Amino acid sequence: MSDFSELALSANFTLTFPHAEKKDPIGRFTGLEGLSLWMEGDELYAGGDNESSHYLPTRMKYKPLVVSRPPCDATPAVCQWVIDNMKNPQPRTGEVRIYMQDPTSPMFVIEFYDLVPVAWRGPKLTTDGLIVANEEIEFVHRGFKFLPETSKTA
Repeated sequence: MSDFSELALSANFTLTFPHAEKKDPIGRFTGLEGLSLWMEGDELYAGGDNESSHYLPTRMKYKPLVVSRPPCDATPAVCQWVIDNMKNPQPRTGEVRIYMQDPTSPMFVIEFYDLVPVAWRGPKLTTDGLIVANEEIEFVHRGFKFLPETSKTA
């Protein structure tokens, strides 16, 4: 049981592909959405009195992973990387490292299986209000797991 001594109150994230042949221009992000899973299932109705039903689990489902950040000098290269990967999809294992106060030591690391980019959304540029412009990259994947403590230093 955790003592909550290191809560995730503010963080930034890196997305890397540790087994890629060349370095991908992905980098550091300020937002991460979609860390979610659920079990799909079928409902089987009991015969006879029709007072109950049974839930039969069928498969795990994962929400798409969306990372976001304000535009930076890497934005054109990242957009081109997404376009290239949409034209020639190559599912790959990716790691999200979540950093807190210490930018050299992640709080935890999440490994995603068969990440494939499916969308890039550029910043909404407007003069209305004080809205921070963000770019987003959306990935579909085949699952994830939290890596053990030893992977934090990798």
